[in-house]
Amino acid sequence: MATTLSGFAFAWGLNVYGQLGLGDLVDRAEPCHIKALSEFKINDLAAGHLHSGAVTDSGKVFMWGHNPDCRLFKTLAYYKKSRRTKNYSLPQYVEALEHKNMVQLACGATHSLLLDIDGAVYSAGSPERGQLGDREYMFTPKLAKEAFLQVPGFSSLNPVVQVAAGDGFSVFLTSDGMVYTCGKGNYSRLGQGHNNHIMQP
Repeated sequence: MATTLSGFAFAWGLNVYGQLGLGDLVDRAEPCHIKALSEFKINDLAAGHLHSGAVTDSGKVFMWGHNPDCRLFKTLAYYKKSRRTKNYSLPQYVEALEHKNMVQLACGATHSLLLDIDGAVYSAGSPERGQLGDREYMFTPKLAKEAFLQVPGFSSLNPVVQVAAGDGFSVFLTSDGMVYTCGKGNYSRLGQGHNNHIMQP
């Protein structure tokens, strides 16, 4: 996926779950314009394993693709009503965080991270190895207050300036130059000097 200097978004490659955002499930061998986002200037674009997303210049967020574990930041009401997840082949506006001004999105293999202008981070998707940043989180529509969470420890008092999401792990860079990691720890991917999983940054 890529954006132009004028803010148009393009996608190509595998499209089995609609992760290209083109309205179908057809693979593409060359860049195709994501027309559903034409009226917005895209500042940030992210591609995960089977899902994708974009952040506009006004801080709005759109997500699409595979959604078996709530990684697309849908509202809690959506899951309570449908009682199931759904894949999307067109960009879906993230109403659940419409009151926040987002500046960056990162899509991992099974989860997503959003960074707002104040330095707070939000996570959604699979929590299996701690990649969402909270050891207590396990989404169930009947018990949860939201279908996502705000990662503990990061706010305007300890702001994050950049996030990254990989295969079962997350990385956070704060304004004072500190790097935090959490999630799957095998192969020493967390940079902590061991192979243990870490449930919180």
